[in-house]
Amino acid sequence: MKDDWLYVGLPAPDGLQPAIRPYRPPAQPVERLPTLAELYAQAQPRAYAPPPAPVAPAPAAQPPEQPGLLSDVGNLLKSGYANTAAGVNWLAGKTPGLNQLIDARGGEDYWNQVARNAHGGLSDLQQQAGQKRFIDADGALGPAWSDPRALFGTVAESIPGTVMGMAVGGPATAGLRQLGLKALPSLGAAGSQRLTLAAGAAGYGAGEGLVSAGSGAVQARKTVLRMPHDKLLNVSPQYRDLLNTLAPDQAREALAASTADQVGLESGLTVAATGAPMGAAFGKLFHGAGKLASSRLGSAGLGLAGEAGQEFVQSGAEQYLQNRALQQNVNPDQALWDGVLNQAVSGALAGAAMGGAMAGAGHRNRVAPVAADPTAEAAIPKAVQAVDAPTAPDVAPAAPNVQATRLAQGWTAFPPDTGTLGIPRADMPQIKAEDRGALVNFLKARGIAHTAEDISAADLKPTQAEFSAEKVAQSASRKGSNRSILISGDGHIVDGHHQWLAALAKGESIRAIRLDAPIATLLEAAKAFPSAKTAQESAEGAPPSAVETPAAPAPARTPAETARPSPLNLDRATVGDANAAEAPPAPPATAPEPPSARSIQLQRGQSIELSPVLGLSLIHI
Repeated sequence: MKDDWLYVGLPAPDGLQPAIRPYRPPAQPVERLPTLAELYAQAQPRAYAPPPAPVAPAPAAQPPEQPGLLSDVGNLLKSGYANTAAGVNWLAGKTPGLNQLIDARGGEDYWNQVARNAHGGLSDLQQQAGQKRFIDADGALGPAWSDPRALFGTVAESIPGTVMGMAVGGPATAGLRQLGLKALPSLGAAGSQRLTLAAGAAGYGAGEGLVSAGSGAVQARKTVLRMPHDKLLNVSPQYRDLLNTLAPDQAREALAASTADQVGLESGLTVAATGAPMGAAFGKLFHGAGKLASSRLGSAGLGLAGEAGQEFVQSGAEQYLQNRALQQNVNPDQALWDGVLNQAVSGALAGAAMGGAMAGAGHRNRVAPVAADPTAEAAIPKAVQAVDAPTAPDVAPAAPNVQATRLAQGWTAFPPDTGTLGIPRADMPQIKAEDRGALVNFLKARGIAHTAEDISAADLKPTQAEFSAEKVAQSASRKGSNRSILISGDGHIVDGHHQWLAALAKGESIRAIRLDAPIATLLEAAKAFPSAKTAQESAEGAPPSAVETPAAPAPARTPAETARPSPLNLDRATVGDANAAEAPPAPPATAPEPPSARSIQLQRGQSIELSPVLGLSLIHI
């Protein structure tokens, strides 16, 4: 092979020398040999060291545990209470004299912080539900309708404010009603009912208006204080004017205070005016008849519908007035109707729940007395006692039989302050006890409904002008007779006055059939009942006229007659005793017993005490 051939024997081109390089193998690293010292150290024995344990990966961070439903309810109530308390402090700061005694602004800020803490303690689900709207900005139904938490959250947060309004309105209504009754003592049943409605409209309306004024003002103030300086500087001409004389923080506070004052005044007056209708209904419920309808379900339904409609108007008006105050004082571009419909629907839902619950729970069978004095019923036992006042001893044979004359007359007028309509008994329809059920059916056929109830005797009012102490005693002595008396829808007695007085004297309740019509209507309808009679037609006889003629002198009494107690003698007279002839001789005449404790013998083993304070009370000897 020639030298000019390249590798595989290919000849090199003419004139070119092939670039052949000599092969050089790569340099091999030289391994360093250990020194004697290193070999000696390696030969020494070593303590056993276990291999390091593998490091476990750190666990993933667990999300914080969310509060439960009960915790959310508690925080919602706490938030609502704190907001209401902040409003009360704002009102206190506006009250002359009171604002000098307490730190109203400090109290308002404290309760605002409590509300923030309570809201921060809500679960994520509840906070998200609180942001949902019932009505979106475009007027469509919002997502809150499908979230139960949004519904009950709205109701729960409104409960403290509602309770506060009722707590203010209740005493105000009672006070106004008492003032009216004292100023107008002769109102009668219908006038008393109208007075109760008017007092409720004013009292409960004012209570609701005050709560709305405070909460609305606080909300407006917080809205302004949350706005940053740069935004206020851009949108509020009033804020820019205030900066000419005040520091930014002072200017923001002054702007917030003026906005809050406007919202508080306008919201309070608006809510007080629009709350009058349901205020009148609550006046009737809690200070009058005790119910809005004949049944508890009916009362609840009326409360639900009435309060829902009222809150729809009030809540919408509150939001509108707040938007207007912000537009006039803070941001001229604020939309007046922003959130108004959503707030109105939210308030209506809360009002429906609260109104239905209060009206249903407050339903009871009660009729408020029309007298200005709430203890006027005490006059009835005093009148009963007046009939049985001590008289001169019956010892002179020629003296007129005063006691017999008195019982022959036997009637005493009801005092005016008992609420009596003063209709003479001679004009009253007389219904036998066994015919009362037939009368109820007779009236039902003529469209007058009825309900059976147990009612305190102190809650009823007489209709007729007079009563008989003897008949009261007879009613009290009857055992096992518990027939229902008849009463009108406005609490007057149609039939059963003496049975009612007997129950009143003993401080007991009485069974009654309440006829759903006013007393005037019932009296006319009852007179058309075939079995009804007037007192003049009744065998029992009518009471005497207002002007009584003196009784004729009683004939002289024999010693035998004197020894036997007269059945008309109220000091110690037997009534209906079959063995009266065997009674022991009467004791010698003595000074009459004081009216604080005197007895009428009814039957053997039973008596009635007459007390000037407590009236009639049944005792057993």
